[in-house]
Amino acid sequence: MIIPKLNIKMNDNLTVPNFDFMSLIDGHLLINGKKVYSKIETNASGINVIWHRFHEDGKEEKGFLKLFSHGLLGNGVVLYDNEKANFTADCIVKYDTEIEGIGKWLEFDMGFKIIEGNLHVFGELEGTEDLKKSTTIRFTINQDKEKHEVLHSSIEVDAESCSWGLSEWICAEFNFTLDYTSFSGDIYKYDCTKSDNRGEKYTIKGKVKDSEFINMLKMEISNQKTINYDIEHSLKAIEDAKLLIEEVNLSVEDLFTLPAPDMNNLHELSFSKLKALMLYAIDDGWRKWFGEKKPVVGPNETLRERDIELLENEDVQTFLNDKFAVGYLTQAFSKSTDKKIQDKFKKMANVNKKLGYFWKGNTDKCFSKYKGYNIASASLMDSAYTECVSGLQKYINDNPEGWAKKLYDYCTTEVTLIGLAMQSTLDGRNRLTHLTTMLHALDPIARINTTDKKKISYATSLYERVMDVRLNKIISNFTATGEEDFVEFLTEFFKQYFNSLLAEDKWGDEVRKAGKEDLAQLMEEYKVNDVNALVSAMGNIIADAVSILRDLKDIPLPKRLNKLAEKYPKVCKSFGRALAIGVYGYSIFASVQAFMNWNELKPQEKVQAVIDTLDVCVSIFNDMVKFKAAKTLTSAEKSIEELMKASGEIKDAVSLERATEIANKIGVKLDEGFADVSSPALARGGKAAGEALAEAEELAGTASRWTKFAKVTELFARGMTVVALGAACVVTGFQIAEDFSSGQPTAILVLDILQIVADSIAFLVEAGAGLLALLSVEVCSVIPVIGIVAAVAGIVIAIVALFVHRNPPPSPEEEFIDKYSKSFIDYLDLPSEEWLEKQKKIDQHLSGGNKSLVFA
Repeated sequence: MIIPKLNIKMNDNLTVPNFDFMSLIDGHLLINGKKVYSKIETNASGINVIWHRFHEDGKEEKGFLKLFSHGLLGNGVVLYDNEKANFTADCIVKYDTEIEGIGKWLEFDMGFKIIEGNLHVFGELEGTEDLKKSTTIRFTINQDKEKHEVLHSSIEVDAESCSWGLSEWICAEFNFTLDYTSFSGDIYKYDCTKSDNRGEKYTIKGKVKDSEFINMLKMEISNQKTINYDIEHSLKAIEDAKLLIEEVNLSVEDLFTLPAPDMNNLHELSFSKLKALMLYAIDDGWRKWFGEKKPVVGPNETLRERDIELLENEDVQTFLNDKFAVGYLTQAFSKSTDKKIQDKFKKMANVNKKLGYFWKGNTDKCFSKYKGYNIASASLMDSAYTECVSGLQKYINDNPEGWAKKLYDYCTTEVTLIGLAMQSTLDGRNRLTHLTTMLHALDPIARINTTDKKKISYATSLYERVMDVRLNKIISNFTATGEEDFVEFLTEFFKQYFNSLLAEDKWGDEVRKAGKEDLAQLMEEYKVNDVNALVSAMGNIIADAVSILRDLKDIPLPKRLNKLAEKYPKVCKSFGRALAIGVYGYSIFASVQAFMNWNELKPQEKVQAVIDTLDVCVSIFNDMVKFKAAKTLTSAEKSIEELMKASGEIKDAVSLERATEIANKIGVKLDEGFADVSSPALARGGKAAGEALAEAEELAGTASRWTKFAKVTELFARGMTVVALGAACVVTGFQIAEDFSSGQPTAILVLDILQIVADSIAFLVEAGAGLLALLSVEVCSVIPVIGIVAAVAGIVIAIVALFVHRNPPPSPEEEFIDKYSKSFIDYLDLPSEEWLEKQKKIDQHLSGGNKSLVFA
């Protein structure tokens, strides 16, 4: 690895001479350009740099630096002349770029900078402020052609800015070399006729600007073949310096970059804890059938003291004894080859169907619906996560609630939030999963206030914010949907909008005055004196406007509105502002409708949806700057600069709107039960995505609903479905334990949603991979790790793991079957033919019967 310059910032009042920057060059450490005696160790959580040196005045220095996994930021401790101080080291790397066949392009900077008090990763292109504002740069971890994990960057220029001529390039994707000295990849020209705006592809390459400085450092290393070290003393000093790791300050940057655990190990441990808790709870007579002794409890054992505290809960105790243990033993005994045992089970009806439904089904008598299971599994998953994530325990021990807030604030800082939200890679999904689960492990309490006077947890809120960004992208890339729906919406919208201007309870005075002037002018033009008559008289204009906007669907919405103004300059002079506000309103409504996957609305529901959407538009346009911007976009004589400024004003206002909260406001076609869910939009959106995925039986089929009315890439559209599934798991899963504890019926509703999500996840797995593939890291990375879905894809996987990985208990006894198994089987529900058919369909898919497209 080559890191030319890590800039050192001291956190304590200690001055260390010649301690301004560090360089890592091919396994060597240089401080202020001079090689020092050092040891560099790489592990899962990052890079440890330990060093020792003497200063010219004979004073001794040793230190420890923990660099995060990417190597561009870290925290450390330096011990100089027997005084200790903490410091931070961060890096900015500058690159010259070149487009093959075109020539030199823009300078690209990458590294860390302080934003809102913390260091965040950032990328920046040289150019005008407008270009920088219109450009989104994010970083992920990809595998290169040699299967090495490398840093990947995506640069995306807003299509709207490209349409105004600000940039001829729409996006670039490239991988860095392992030593960060160069990168290479692809860059695409803007082409509005393409479904994702990506036109002709070129090769882009970048080379670090500090090449001369790096060569100088390499020369320094080669010139210092022998250094007058007291080797024995330095070796001891290095070992002493390793102990300084305990002195390194905790930081939110470190917490954010803690590596995600091995998902297979995590789920294995989580379910092992549940089984161990069951073995701990039952009596010795039953325990002997498992061939195990009572589990030991301790800091290095499967069960910890906090896990055992769950047995104080009566629901957990009852579940472990009467459902889990009895069900487990009955399942095992039913597979016995002993003739007497077989005869007893033959006398019971539908044993296999009932047991299968008990483990995998979704009614009240099924495993996953028991209150005790949900309370125990949620707690045990948090416990397992804390144990599996290296470095997390120290934050749990310090001030978990405080660190949860700091981590949440860090994640929701704009530059980092956009990076999290727009990632569509495996690493991106895994990072979001990991962060929400860490937040829940640190502090599961609902502390964030929502606009509908509810409280949600940090984990749920982070997923809401991610969905806000993704939904806003759909809104900003809106093209069109069915012409009839578009016309019908605008017709009702204009009625509500004009009436709202005549009322005095929505708009500010200045805005309402300007709007009423537009309305008066329109009424005079059409010779009418009431709103209904005006909208009726404008029917043809509305229909023509929609037709033109649909014909221009290849270009961004602001430019379409301006093209419309060029065709109808006279009409748009008085009607343009209302039209612009209405079209933006429809883009918001249509995006939410796609997220919820609503069916046909009833007439009264359509009116309510328009009223709700108007309230959102009031929030966006209720100041003169935005109100004037709407008129500017529909003015044919305006310059490109004026149009760009106006569209930017509206875009900023729309992006400030919380799209998930809008989805909750446009509350039509809702089951009443959703009102009690902490984040209804996430729950409903995930439910809709799950239903669509299960119905389509492949991810590509569900992605089409995102691409049919918004110009987004197929990868983004497919990712939208997966993120929606994850959002449903977060909001419902983190809510269940609390709801069950307080006796709220919402828990049953959210369990139903999770069952839908679990059914759909099977179709994310490649056909022929089999059930055990659902335990793989790729699928575990898709959906958040929460207690209610014990092994990510629903209870089915947890139970499959239970019986695949472990042998059944030895020497079953007939007495148990007579006393417990028979009554247990009799009590269980028989699954419906519909449920059996659904399971058959999933099994056929997993065994290779159907072709499926895996999100990658």
